[in-house]
Amino acid sequence: MRQSSQKSTEEPEYVNIYETLINALKLCFSRIKQIAKVSLNDLVFNLDLPKDGEIHMTKGRRQRLEQVWIVVISNALDELVKIEDFEKRGLQIRIWEDERNINVSFEDNAGGIHPDILPQIFDPFVSLKDSFGIGVGLNIAQRIIKNHNGEIYASNTNEGALFKICLPKESGDVSE
Repeated sequence: MRQSSQKSTEEPEYVNIYETLINALKLCFSRIKQIAKVSLNDLVFNLDLPKDGEIHMTKGRRQRLEQVWIVVISNALDELVKIEDFEKRGLQIRIWEDERNINVSFEDNAGGIHPDILPQIFDPFVSLKDSFGIGVGLNIAQRIIKNHNGEIYASNTNEGALFKICLPKESGDVSE
């Protein structure tokens, strides 16, 4: 956690967002296989998915972006584990581009974010977790995305929570 709040020594470079997602999913794999089915662009995630399966390039700090994906994935898994039947647990991750942005969405079916908490979900020390977590992960994720000149949004769907991250294809200067 200390590293996440300190200045990064990592220099911005052109990174493939798809590759950073694969790396984050691999880091979370031991939890994923026990908790839920996770798919990336409609392919069920497994360790054999190639890192270069798709190309979505932007300028950024690879480790910081992977940190964002891990925070969002971990939060979804924390909620999905509450669903009794493994077969009913799911996290859909999608990546696509529009004219200006690379978009990444994380959609689970764990019931969503309480309406009273949703407006403050990115504030520090706001947590949905009953017995663990201090509520700084999404705040840090938001700062990282803003430092990449992007935006992160949270909303509810009929079945769960949806987080959408928009990163500019040409991000220019990336700040700390």
